[in-house]
Amino acid sequence: MMRTILIAVVLVVSVYFILRELLNRFLVRKILASSLTLANLKYFEKQKDNIQVLFFGSCEFKSGIDPKQFSYNAFNFSVPLISYVEQYYFLYHYINQMPSLKALILSVGDNSFCSYASTGINFPMAFNRFINYKELAAISKPNMRIKLLWYKWLYSSYIGHIHYGRKFFIRNLQHFFRRQKHRFSIPNIKRFFRQRILGKEPLNAKKTLPQEKHSLKRPKVISDVSQSREVDTSPLQKKQFANEEDGRIGATKHFSRPVFDKRGIIYFEKILSLCKDRHIPVMTVTMPRSKYFLKFSEEEGYITEAELMKKIIKNPKYKNLICEHLNYLSLYRDKDEFFTPEGAELNKDGSYAFSARLAEDLSSIIESQKK
Repeated sequence: MMRTILIAVVLVVSVYFILRELLNRFLVRKILASSLTLANLKYFEKQKDNIQVLFFGSCEFKSGIDPKQFSYNAFNFSVPLISYVEQYYFLYHYINQMPSLKALILSVGDNSFCSYASTGINFPMAFNRFINYKELAAISKPNMRIKLLWYKWLYSSYIGHIHYGRKFFIRNLQHFFRRQKHRFSIPNIKRFFRQRILGKEPLNAKKTLPQEKHSLKRPKVISDVSQSREVDTSPLQKKQFANEEDGRIGATKHFSRPVFDKRGIIYFEKILSLCKDRHIPVMTVTMPRSKYFLKFSEEEGYITEAELMKKIIKNPKYKNLICEHLNYLSLYRDKDEFFTPEGAELNKDGSYAFSARLAEDLSSIIESQKK
């Protein structure tokens, strides 16, 4: 009897560890590998020795800055919704491993210090191993301390890997079907069959809008740095530009109260001090917003440009910590075609024009520091 029980226990334990390893090897790793954040982290680790200029910010930096346009070896390690908490611990871990680093370009926007961007760990699987939870809990409220302890345990375990991997898996499936929805629509399938199989024109080929109402020409829009970029301003594409209706939604979605959360400010200061101690200049950048986003952020009582400048940028205690601040908040106020519908982020054309402008400004600042 005892022998049978012992054999059963051994079998159960063996099956458990085998299944766990198989799950980790064939499911969790593959799902996590599909995460752009983790993939970008691995690429950063390979490149960190040669990085001269590091862009570190959230979604505005990620979509709005093209590092290929910079003369220096630039790397854009920006993550949507990343907080100064995660940024500080990440930098603390890697900053001594970046011997070529000449400047840190930090995103300081109108929503950088909101509570949603500073009270939670938004990417625990990517940053869990860097965070000092004891230090973070010391300045947190009791309910947040419990949450931090949960994070510390959960995302260091297989359960956490599976839990976070499932989120990545679902998110990637959603992106995939969203991309394929238009491609596999019935009209497109019919058009493909008639054109590619039968060699005929699609049935609705002559039902397009009149030429004067739906011009297929792509007029050039000249950026402020003498760079040209074609922008499609046809009626079918106007919905992709910043507009008033989406601007209100964008302002509501991108802000939370308090606008100047205590933890966000504390860890912002820690980043500045960390770089100051290592003689690495920090340049802060406020990204452009559309006129609709700026309008509703002020009307809803979130924050104004003057408040941001007074409390953060022109605050005397940051005078010797911030090397240079570049404020582009209202740069493209009248260029709706440079923004996504909500007006919070630059689109592809806006990113192209802005990156050229920023590259020129940063190069002149870095060169002036050498003299």
